[in-house]
Amino acid sequence: MQSPGKRPVVVVAEDDPIALRMVAAELEAAGCQAVTCSDGIAALEHVAFGERLDALVTDVHMPGSVDGLFLATEVRALRPDLPVVYLSGRSVETRHMVPGSRFLGKPYGIGRLADIVRSVLGAGAEEMEPVRASWSFRLEAERRFLVSGDGWLTASAGCRRLSDGLIANAAGMKVRVRKDGGEAWLTVKGPRAGVVRAEFEWEITTPEADSLLRSLQPGERVEKVRHRVPHGGSVWTVDVFEGDLDGVVLAEVELDREDQEVDLPDWVGREVTGDPRFSQAALRAMEWKTA
Repeated sequence: MQSPGKRPVVVVAEDDPIALRMVAAELEAAGCQAVTCSDGIAALEHVAFGERLDALVTDVHMPGSVDGLFLATEVRALRPDLPVVYLSGRSVETRHMVPGSRFLGKPYGIGRLADIVRSVLGAGAEEMEPVRASWSFRLEAERRFLVSGDGWLTASAGCRRLSDGLIANAAGMKVRVRKDGGEAWLTVKGPRAGVVRAEFEWEITTPEADSLLRSLQPGERVEKVRHRVPHGGSVWTVDVFEGDLDGVVLAEVELDREDQEVDLPDWVGREVTGDPRFSQAALRAMEWKTA
């Protein structure tokens, strides 16, 4: 908690000068002292020199050697309990964020950032401790397609094996356990609104994930190989399913914004974004064979 009469100091790292001024103005209006930095290096220097700060607000995608993800990691190494708020107009994988951080997608409503900063500044060290388990929230925007042919294989930049299991599904909300090599996490996804849906994730240990996956009924566990395929300035994921779903190949691309134009590669077929027949539950029921 802040001492009475002291304005909390919030370091803001943002390379867009207009956005930087807007963020600073909102924080100043909320009673904070905003220290503005036009890049990640300047923000890191402020912290490294021992200057006072009570929170960090950083754009994720900044040019140069220090982007928002690297900045937050380095700052947390110096200040383990420092509240961090990420800003971005693009999707960000939560596993790359520091534990207990908050994410605010651009554009956002007036006053929303101030509300989040007040919330994180209002938590004392004891209140922050439980939050340091790795969790974060974001809005996910993506489009999904069937794959036509194997032309994507030559462009694949690598792959990894994933295990996925549906734990709960109710009122449009889904809870999944996912394991990716030595990492594992629980994912809660909200109802889809067009190409956008809310996603909440937190890390768990791989033994915990193995235990949850073993508890699932036969057919509820999905195994797949996920390929990274760069195309047209985006990185697509192509999932090749195994086991009972052998023969299913789906491609997804994450969007920076809901109305983003996407350069479709020639190896994608019909779009199935939001098509319930291509949810994993429907795929397990083999509805995809007649869809």
